[in-house]
Amino acid sequence: IGLLSSRCAQIQGVWMAPAARGRGLAASAMAAVVDYVRLQAPVVSLYVNAYNTPALRTYERVGFERRGTFATVLY
Repeated sequence: IGLLSSRCAQIQGVWMAPAARGRGLAASAMAAVVDYVRLQAPVVSLYVNAYNTPALRTYERVGFERRGTFATVLY
């Protein structure tokens, strides 16, 4: 959990070991984290790169919806 207040929380640093990927574990783990966080904050958010298709699918399975996009600027 990167940020937590009484109104919202932001999940950060999500990672699954390569050996555990593709087995559906990420969705159940993320669902447990979201359930826990929602006990303290009604709004839960996260950021994910658009090219990270497996993560996007996992978050959608858990109930996250896309609400906006951000551009990455390298300088």
